[in-house]
Amino acid sequence: MVKQAVDVSSVVDTYVAMLKRELGVERVILSDVQTAGVDGEPTDIWFIVVTSAFEGMAFNERIGKLAVLGLDVSPLVQAWGYTPDELTAVYRGKSPDLLLPQMLNGSREVYVRHGATPLPVLRKTARRKS
Repeated sequence: MVKQAVDVSSVVDTYVAMLKRELGVERVILSDVQTAGVDGEPTDIWFIVVTSAFEGMAFNERIGKLAVLGLDVSPLVQAWGYTPDELTAVYRGKSPDLLLPQMLNGSREVYVRHGATPLPVLRKTARRKS
């Protein structure tokens, strides 16, 4: 079977366009592109999706909705959904979420809705001494 190269940029553009249309997102952050093997091809493309549409929605429902949308784009897409307030709490160091600060490290915004509130500087999370 011949392996086809993945155009990460195309996956990002297509997924962002779909998220804008389906969820009215405020921000889309490309967290990481995981690679494995000697060929350096992506194995996962991780997104953080921020929208007020997630207000009052359970975390697993958010992930399910994003997964369905992601499958229409690429099986490599993995996305986690947050509200604007949840994202801001992480940036201010006031969130109990342990996953999101790690995902934001080294990430970059690939879409910000015009007029969206600027994010504060990300506070470094304290590391536990073992």
